[in-house]
Amino acid sequence: MNLSENIRIHLVALVAVFSLAVSTVNAQSIVSYDIDDAALSGFGGWSHLYDGSITTTGAFSAEGFAYTRGDYSGGSGTLNDGFAGNGVLDTQLFVMNDDAAPVITIYLDSIYTIDSLFLSGFDSGNSIPGQLLGWDLTINGITETFLSDNPTSVDESIDLAGSSLDGLAADQIILSNFSILGDNGLPSFFAIGEITVTGTAVPEPTSTLVLVGLGLAVIRRRNRRS
Repeated sequence: MNLSENIRIHLVALVAVFSLAVSTVNAQSIVSYDIDDAALSGFGGWSHLYDGSITTTGAFSAEGFAYTRGDYSGGSGTLNDGFAGNGVLDTQLFVMNDDAAPVITIYLDSIYTIDSLFLSGFDSGNSIPGQLLGWDLTINGITETFLSDNPTSVDESIDLAGSSLDGLAADQIILSNFSILGDNGLPSFFAIGEITVTGTAVPEPTSTLVLVGLGLAVIRRRNRRS
């Protein structure tokens, strides 16, 4: 085997390794999330968990129900515990009205090109996302409004293909400006039991340099032996 053929083979192997590093598409880890204007656990008999900081912002009411509102930051809980909500005891109830406009900021474990999001709910007769009509999604400062394909479903899938967010890479996603289809005379509420993000990992520059460096080192070592 001549030197040029030896180099070609190792470069092909290096490209293959690099391709594997950038082409994996699967559910990504949400390491934490923040929520502005969150209704605290226990409101309306619904409960959820959150292990971060909670700053209460006052007492309010919605549809005749009194509740305490707060801002969540730096933690994890019901929305990223790996289990879709299947009842009021493990699903977060949200309020969306003139007094409250929830904003959910999701933090991923690395940078990904985001393909889709999935919001899980359950069928309780008054739970949502089955009543979500739309929402805004923001990535890298770019915001696009998405509308529900099926407002009567308990789950919502958000596909970024063909949108202005298609192909954007980030480690942070913001959900906001929810619009709601009222149900059972309670048009201010919606609920989410779990959020799942699917995307393609984007290697950090240092990872790319390490891969290239390893490949070149192998080529140099073989060249010396030759």
